[in-house]
Amino acid sequence: MEYEAGDALGVLPVNCPELVNELVKAIGASSGELISSINGSPKSLSKAIAEDLFFGDQREAYDFLYQEMLEDYLAVGALTRLNTAFSRDGDKKVSVQDRMRESGKELWSWLERGAYFFVCGDASRLASDVDRALVSIVAEHGGMPEDQAIQYVKKFTASKRYVRDVY
Repeated sequence: MEYEAGDALGVLPVNCPELVNELVKAIGASSGELISSINGSPKSLSKAIAEDLFFGDQREAYDFLYQEMLEDYLAVGALTRLNTAFSRDGDKKVSVQDRMRESGKELWSWLERGAYFFVCGDASRLASDVDRALVSIVAEHGGMPEDQAIQYVKKFTASKRYVRDVY
């Protein structure tokens, strides 16, 4: 795929070009809202725009929005890792929260090093499921009881490093 200067590119949920040099974890589901505008092609980006992107929906064949562009980001290193979860493909339902838990130790390490964490998608289920998964990861890998993990996530949110664009 060819890109021109000014094309809408990126994997941040909001227009935050100032975060390009920051550690970013992102969660997106179905809407495509996770893609925002960062000018330039994947080849022109000097730093990864996201360390991890967790993308989920029901079926890969129909719901993997921006697949080609995200794979281009991977190919040039603008995106370090793409974790997908398609809940209706296969015998076992797999969600982005499952993928988060599989990467829990690394996710905890990134949070402790100052990563930003964005969630974009359904407010009624995805957002609360991701919140619970994040608390669980913080408790398990941070070695703290659940009530302390909840407080950690609240402070993380207050510091504006955990951002939810949910609808």
